[in-house]
Amino acid sequence: MMSVVKQEDSNSTTWDISLFTEPQIAATFACINCHNVPRQVLNDVDNRIFCEECCSSLKLTETRSVSAIDKMVLKLQIRCPNNKGAASVNRQNGGKNDVDENEENADDDEKQSQSQEEEEEACKWIGSIEAWQAHNNDNECPFATVAAQHENDCDAQNLVDCELQCGAKLLPKDLDSHVTDDCPQAMQTCKQCNRSDIARKNLDDHVLNDCSERGVVCKYAPYGCEMPIKKGELEQHYEDNAMFHMECKLNAMQTEFKQEITTLEQTVVSQKKTIDHLKYKSVKLQMQVHQKQPIKGDFLIIFESEHQKHSFVCSLNFGYNASHQNSRILKAQSSRRDHIVYRRIKDCSYCVASNVHIDEIIGITSKAKQQHIQQCTPVMSSKCICSFNVVYRIGGDCVNDTANHNICHVLGTDVEFLLPRMVVPRFNHRVVYSALHGILVVGGEPLKKEHAKSVLQEIVKEKSARRSRSSRSEDGKQTKAILRTVEQLKLAPNMALSHYYQVRNANVKKEEEKLEMPPEPELKWRSLASSMEYRRDCPSVALFKSGQKFEERLFVAGGWNESDLSSVEMYNFEKRAWRTVSPLNVKRNSAGLCEWKQKNHNMIIVGGWNKRTTHSVEEYDAYKNQWYSLKPTNHAHRYYPACAVLHDLNPFINTGYGVIVVVGSDGRLYGDEYMQKQQNLIKQNSKKNNLVPPSRPDVTPNVSKNSNANAANAACHIKEDWGFIEFYDPRDWIRKWQVIDNIPNFINFNEEDCKKLYFQSILPCQHNQSCLTNI
Repeated sequence: MMSVVKQEDSNSTTWDISLFTEPQIAATFACINCHNVPRQVLNDVDNRIFCEECCSSLKLTETRSVSAIDKMVLKLQIRCPNNKGAASVNRQNGGKNDVDENEENADDDEKQSQSQEEEEEACKWIGSIEAWQAHNNDNECPFATVAAQHENDCDAQNLVDCELQCGAKLLPKDLDSHVTDDCPQAMQTCKQCNRSDIARKNLDDHVLNDCSERGVVCKYAPYGCEMPIKKGELEQHYEDNAMFHMECKLNAMQTEFKQEITTLEQTVVSQKKTIDHLKYKSVKLQMQVHQKQPIKGDFLIIFESEHQKHSFVCSLNFGYNASHQNSRILKAQSSRRDHIVYRRIKDCSYCVASNVHIDEIIGITSKAKQQHIQQCTPVMSSKCICSFNVVYRIGGDCVNDTANHNICHVLGTDVEFLLPRMVVPRFNHRVVYSALHGILVVGGEPLKKEHAKSVLQEIVKEKSARRSRSSRSEDGKQTKAILRTVEQLKLAPNMALSHYYQVRNANVKKEEEKLEMPPEPELKWRSLASSMEYRRDCPSVALFKSGQKFEERLFVAGGWNESDLSSVEMYNFEKRAWRTVSPLNVKRNSAGLCEWKQKNHNMIIVGGWNKRTTHSVEEYDAYKNQWYSLKPTNHAHRYYPACAVLHDLNPFINTGYGVIVVVGSDGRLYGDEYMQKQQNLIKQNSKKNNLVPPSRPDVTPNVSKNSNANAANAACHIKEDWGFIEFYDPRDWIRKWQVIDNIPNFINFNEEDCKKLYFQSILPCQHNQSCLTNI
């Protein structure tokens, strides 16, 4: 139903919003004060729209006209404001306060019929404001005369401004009711605080925010304060109840922290389960890739031989709660039929790297690395996370001094390759592996004659210098060429360099300014910055944590140089210098050495080649810089016994320090040399009894019962020569060594097996890491 529009005043400065066919669009051009559309749009300094009347009533001086908006307003569609009943309608609106209540409650049918009549008498023209001006001025509108007559008689011509300057225009008769009921500038009284100087438009804001008698909530209510407070008493409330508020807050924080700790503990337990599950899943996937079975152990025994079946690695496990066997034999695989990985090399040295990533294997070829990654990545659906266990063999004494016997073998696979030659090939040295500093080779004797000659010349110069300072003569002693240098084979830090270049290039926008990672440098041996103070043959070597930051250092003790040595020195990799520490109590060479991490990073040295040291054990206190003697072992440990500190050996030994385990003595005189040793034993017994030994080992000599008994008794020591397994209980009321078994019995080797095998070396694996877990 079409509504009756209001008669538009020709002298007005605005268009009534009800005239427009689309009021929502017209409202965008409306004055923000009277909400009608200005006939001439004026903008203030904030670009707000006002009409001329509002600008004058609000006393706005800095205004400007906007012709662009005026043109848009002229295009808006309006209804014709002229109608025959406009005058009566306006009169009814102006005298609305005089209408009786009975008239207001008239029947709906009467109102509806009246509005229909008025609609019929209104002009039904619709068009733009521009078109309406022509429609109205050219007398096209049949109601234009009626509207003009109404204009002369309308009471709206006599409108006055509100005396409180609220901006409203009213009939004089409506002015009092406006001030009493509607004017926003009229003063009101707050019913709570009885303040009477509040404008009607600010009364609601005063009641909600400023009234001093209104009720407020204490800011410590979330922590437990429930006292009723008025706004005017709030500061006094905070001052009087400061301690109570602090207690409430502390109690709430304590409860919150307890809940958070409980949640974190539950999260940790859940994450541990997830980690264990992922570890199991990772190992299972790795096994699927390489079709291997895990082999775990605490020590490794290297068996060398010229025969393939006698060349292998054996692992020893001492964990009391382990689910696998005490020992496992791992044959070295090879794609070449007659190729022997652990071929017999005298006086060489081995070291083990446990659980290393493929990029951390020293000397591995890019081809072997790429082949493994191509096999591993499709199954793992991500980058390769496999860990490897690697055995390195360095140096050794052989007839052909030009041959390279430096090898790297990835256990459980057929991956085996040569390492670069050392600067000075050597034997009777010692090798240790460091995850930070690579392979370190200490001391020994040069293999090549030209190197031995230059070393001897250096020794002669040193002796002549000492002779000039000392009156003691050193003539007549045969001098050996013994080295004092330490060689290092280390990988370039490619992962760290790669990370540096990635971070650096990520902050560079231009492609031409980005840097390419340099090629990997050549892998070769380098000597440490400084040499040892003492020349050492058959030294004892281990890694040692020292200093406030527990930096890794190289610890070298004992050795041989014309006699056994007791001197000890440490190498600081950061300062690149050696430092001499307290000497050993007993001179020794070829001893076992390990770090006791759980006991202030002390050092333990066990055994040695001479008779005084085969049972001797000493402990180095790093804080006091002093060596202390421990209880001697029950059996001899002559040539580089393996020693380590274990925590999973005995469930009844519940010390935080762990127990020291020593394994091995000397198994180097068996295998290919067994028959020669037996002949020597028989010769010795024959000389004592004036008997002639046989010229062939398969011919039984005609000897007396006593000589045969002596030979049999000597042969009984074959198993014992491999050595015994002992552990040291450090508890104060015990402090003694206990024997577990000899090595052949522990790995189920009989006497005949021992005669065929050459026990070259025994190595401890890194603590709490599986030594032979295959890829």
